[in-house]
Amino acid sequence: MKKGDLFPREGRGLDRTAVFVIEGQCPSKKNRHVIRRNKAGRTWIAPDSDYQRWEEQASWEVRAQAMAQGVPLINKPVWSKVLITRIIERPTAIPDFLNLVQSVDDVLEAAGVVENDNLIRCYDGSRYRLIKPGEGVPRIKIILSPFSEEVPDEKW
Repeated sequence: MKKGDLFPREGRGLDRTAVFVIEGQCPSKKNRHVIRRNKAGRTWIAPDSDYQRWEEQASWEVRAQAMAQGVPLINKPVWSKVLITRIIERPTAIPDFLNLVQSVDDVLEAAGVVENDNLIRCYDGSRYRLIKPGEGVPRIKIILSPFSEEVPDEKW
């Protein structure tokens, strides 16, 4: 499936805030790889099948929500706030936050919401909450808003 085949829209910037919710546990993309080999013997690293299933299912959820909200294909910079609630089985198995956010960014791109994930310029307020099994439901909430180049009250 090529990006945009099932979600044809004219690309433009985001003019209002859009909110997406993905139900379920967010996997870390960098920890979910397998080594594949083709018939000629060349190898490459690819996401494992569990991660690919999650990304496909999550991208369908986001795509449906974007269509319902009338969100255009975003091809201008945006601000993103990602709120991840994740079940943690062991205290030593705390995932790297940036790897989780990268998984979410890839879903936004695969869903055809963002033309390229490098258009997400700011992650202010993003965070994740770790919960024990039975304490709640794992989910991801993504808030996209128009991005402004202006930096108020800060000198660079």
